[in-house]
Amino acid sequence: MVTGDPDSATRLDELEHQELFLLPLDDERLWFRYHHLFAQFLQRRLRRQFPGEVAGLHLKASQWLGQHGHIAEAVQHALHAGATGTAVELVEQAAMTLVENSSMSSLLNLVRKLPRTALFDRPQMQAAIAWANCLTHRPQEAEEALWHLERVAAGEPARRKHLLLGEASVIRACVAVYADRIDGVEALAQPCLDRADDYPPFTVGVAANVL
Repeated sequence: MVTGDPDSATRLDELEHQELFLLPLDDERLWFRYHHLFAQFLQRRLRRQFPGEVAGLHLKASQWLGQHGHIAEAVQHALHAGATGTAVELVEQAAMTLVENSSMSSLLNLVRKLPRTALFDRPQMQAAIAWANCLTHRPQEAEEALWHLERVAAGEPARRKHLLLGEASVIRACVAVYADRIDGVEALAQPCLDRADDYPPFTVGVAANVL
């Protein structure tokens, strides 16, 4: 994918058999890595001989990794390519899946690699950040994300605004329960359950658990 060489598998077999610093990472010989010192040598040589191709190769690697679910690696290559927008989109697309799979720390680690200002006007990203911080007991950080979420939601069309604010209310109810604050929680969570078909199952499930 990165090199465009249709015989890449054959080349990898040859390199492995010649013991040229290539180490298999699985029994099926699908994943390999170079010895880190040799990898550094090759990377320096690439930057010296083909400096104009480096960013494009990183971007190709990012695309392949993203398509195959290796989000952290895809984001890293996108950032190396200078494609900040691509990195943000990769994280945003994976954000709620990470939350739903209890990988909140993974999401927050990815978010820390991105420019904060690039995330402020993305309500779905802010919702995922708020969830991750809420569920890892970081109420102040959750409230900051909710502030951005509600700020952007104010300018959205009526239906989208309603759904974004409804999700924000469920997150805020969850924050309150974690802090042993019960007053007002029902008013925050019940509207989501009253229109459960409009919301993602994860949000509805949390609202039900909170009540």
